Amino acid sequence: MKFSIPAILGLVMGASASAVAPRAAVEARSLEVVVRVMTSVYEHMGRLDDAITKFQGVQDIPGLRLRGGEMVAAVKSADAEVLGMTPVTLQEAHEFQPLSDKLNAMGEKLLGHVVDKIPTFGQVGVCSHAEQMISDIGAGVVKLMGDVAAKFPTDGQGKSNQGIIQHFTSIFADTVSKLKSCAVQVTATVEATSTVPCTTSTGVPIPPSQSLTFAVPATPTPAYPKANGTAVAWPPAPTGTKPAIVTAGAALNGVAKAAVALMAAAYLL
Repeated sequence: MKFSIPAILGLVMGASASAVAPRAAVEARSLEVVVRVMTSVYEHMGRLDDAITKFQGVQDIPGLRLRGGEMVAAVKSADAEVLGMTPVTLQEAHEFQPLSDKLNAMGEKLLGHVVDKIPTFGQVGVCSHAEQMISDIGAGVVKLMGDVAAKFPTDGQGKSNQGIIQHFTSIFADTVSKLKSCAVQVTATVEATSTVPCTTSTGVPIPPSQSLTFAVPATPTPAYPKANGTAVAWPPAPTGTKPAIVTAGAALNGVAKAAVALMAAAYLL
């Protein structure tokens, strides 16, 4: 069987084209995947940040819970796609840089707003739930950042990427630590008010079986973190002075705080 020169050249050129086309498609897909999934993460970060900044009380808990759950799901979905894609080229890495900068800036802003809202979270009694939410998001985000970095060229970028990942690992841990401290204080406040009897709006005592009940620790001296990182027992040891008289108003205030904490837990669980 004889082949003419034009026919042979046609076969060679066709084979070359079929070999090049998939590579071009793979490169386009790699950039498309990382841009698409990280844009989704960026958008969910924006929605969560909006829910955090608007958080004022119990009525805002469902919205915060919704956005937090969506953020965790978006990060996990993005990571699954990133793990399955091929490495990106140096050119693609340069094209991704503007979105990377936006993601880093949004992450800084979001965590800053979380810290700003800690006093409000404490008043509503949701610090422990916010702590869990940010902890889950942080673990997912740090893993995603590492998996994305592994798909990028290391030429001149390795140390930079590792520095950014370490930075966010640190600020996530710091934010979680602050939320944990808030949760300890809120728990102690609720426990301290657990012995106050509940009454109806007309002053009629509510039977114990129907009232708010909280477990009181055997030794009610929770440790509160101080600015220098050490802990101090609270309340302090008696000094011989008479304890202050608890007024009816103070007692009712204690019941109100306990009720708010229960409502918050019911919304988030």
